[in-house]
Amino acid sequence: MTEKRKVFTGRAAEIFSKAASAIIPPGGPFLQGADDAATLARADALAAAFQPAVRWSFPLLMIFLQYSALAAKGKTFTQMSQLERAAYLDALEHHRIYSLRGIAQVLKLITCLSFYDDDAVCRAIGCSTDCAAEAPKGQKPRTPHFPAGSFFDFADYPGSIKASCDVVVVGSGAGGAVVAKELAQKGLSIILVEEGALHTVETYNSKAYSAVVNMYRDGASTSTVGTPAIPTMLGKCVGGTTAINSATCFRTPEPILKKWRDELGLDHLTPQNLDPLFESIEKAINVTELSWDILGRTAQIVKQGADALGLNCQPLKHNVKNCRGCGVCQYGCPEGAKQSMDVTFVPEAARLGAKIFSCCRVTDLVVKNGRAAGVVGRIWNPATGKEHFDAYISAKKVVLACGTLLTPSLLMRAGLKNRNIGRNLQIHPAGRVVAEMEERVEGWKGVSQGVFVDDFASEGIMLEGIFVPPGLLLAGLPGTGFSHKEMALKIPYLAPFGVMIHDSTKGRVFHDLLQGKCLAAYQILQGDVDKFKKGIAFAAEIFFAAGAKRLYTGISKVPVLEGRKDVEKLLSTRVRPHHLEMMAFHPLGTCRMAADPARGVVGKDGQSFDLPGLYIADGSVVPSSLGVNPQITIMALAKMIAQSII
Repeated sequence: MTEKRKVFTGRAAEIFSKAASAIIPPGGPFLQGADDAATLARADALAAAFQPAVRWSFPLLMIFLQYSALAAKGKTFTQMSQLERAAYLDALEHHRIYSLRGIAQVLKLITCLSFYDDDAVCRAIGCSTDCAAEAPKGQKPRTPHFPAGSFFDFADYPGSIKASCDVVVVGSGAGGAVVAKELAQKGLSIILVEEGALHTVETYNSKAYSAVVNMYRDGASTSTVGTPAIPTMLGKCVGGTTAINSATCFRTPEPILKKWRDELGLDHLTPQNLDPLFESIEKAINVTELSWDILGRTAQIVKQGADALGLNCQPLKHNVKNCRGCGVCQYGCPEGAKQSMDVTFVPEAARLGAKIFSCCRVTDLVVKNGRAAGVVGRIWNPATGKEHFDAYISAKKVVLACGTLLTPSLLMRAGLKNRNIGRNLQIHPAGRVVAEMEERVEGWKGVSQGVFVDDFASEGIMLEGIFVPPGLLLAGLPGTGFSHKEMALKIPYLAPFGVMIHDSTKGRVFHDLLQGKCLAAYQILQGDVDKFKKGIAFAAEIFFAAGAKRLYTGISKVPVLEGRKDVEKLLSTRVRPHHLEMMAFHPLGTCRMAADPARGVVGKDGQSFDLPGLYIADGSVVPSSLGVNPQITIMALAKMIAQSII
């Protein structure tokens, strides 16, 4: 659990309670409302997990809500009736001013995620959180095995620690886990440091709320600064973001490799050199193509619509073993089927002799005689969020694999000066369309991301399926008050699908001295906005061809499409950045690899141009957006970098 502190207290708690009960009131289409103590307690714990700047703003937002209502309606928010409060929040949600819409959307997100965590509520709206398929007889969920003395969580630390090794690897995601295993296999002494805790099938409950609070960085509130602000999902757990992704696997497209060779001098990144690495990685994590029944009904509907339009719809490949399609890939696989780093490379590294230090937050690099010589950090307690002990790990070489946002921040804190550090941020922005179908879809049955349509890849648009639990899905759909509850009852008939754009926008990561964290600035370019609008239109055409009644777009200027004529209306509408609701899952490029320090932060071997003995092996070294999911690319580059470390 996250730090036990109160966010909504006193007057702020009263105002938030009134807001929650206005968004989801008791009575009406189903009995439960968001005014119960359990929902409010979960909401407070969720808000407490958010990054400090967001968390600190909540009391001020409550004051704003209270008195903006007074200015607009002549009553404070708490003086309004439930219906008046719902109408006021609905007006904010559709306000022409982006920041006011954002306030309403954040309140709705916290409320929905906390409310729909309850099994009785899910049953009331006809949605199940249990896996649809039955496990084969004798098949048990797999929990990773760590040899005695190889794995340390908070309870295993006697106090402050000092340790030494050949190589210390910081981060246990797609990059760090691969490097740790490869180097341990070479016989080097390895310490793998991970800020987050280990979560297993014994602790997963298939709920988005629990995973967001416990496995996502800052309660999934990490976001770019810009218009729109784009939430960027990062894992903070053993396995990193691989533990909370959709298990989708693509190799690096050849046109992207050619671009890197031509523009950055990375002549070693050829299919001939990378294909053996891809094959090795795919075998290790069991990349496979699933059957259509496991892919789920949404995938079948998209296939039907794509076929009607003559488009190419194919099953995605996933790193899974014995997958039953439980549909909660992003919240911890309850079956242990997803072959993420926490069940593959991390325990394998431990079996090869590596030590795993979890709950250890690295704060700085150790530099001696002009070389990287270790890391320092703090041991923290996941139950309270409080730091308790110091950690000092000396090493002959250091590998940073903290991720695209955190690695450059750590480099800046350590004083490295390469001008490319933190630049060239690309995030692969994504949105979704939600189709309301005549038939029951029951999108929670099957993998959460089943198929893709790549006909528009040359235009920088990829369509990939995505289903999320009710709390997240309903937070992004129209409706406040009883109209929200009516929308909730449509859950069995809703079919979402994802739209991702290969962004030309480039942002930048800064080190935030005030919070001691990273700050990612990203102002999406109009050309990327136009791509996104076209992607929404393409997805809409597919769903209408498959018989959809209507479509919800996530574009505030044209939020609902009632038919194909509305698709034409969307395409002719001028959509600007502040009209978009977006997310991002694939940040890349902030310490990019290049042939020389004028163009990048690390060389072909992954070693820093500025600090000998320091290597980087995570998404930050991937030179640019790929247009596809990047985990296989990150793993292959990490394996290549590991081979250069002796």
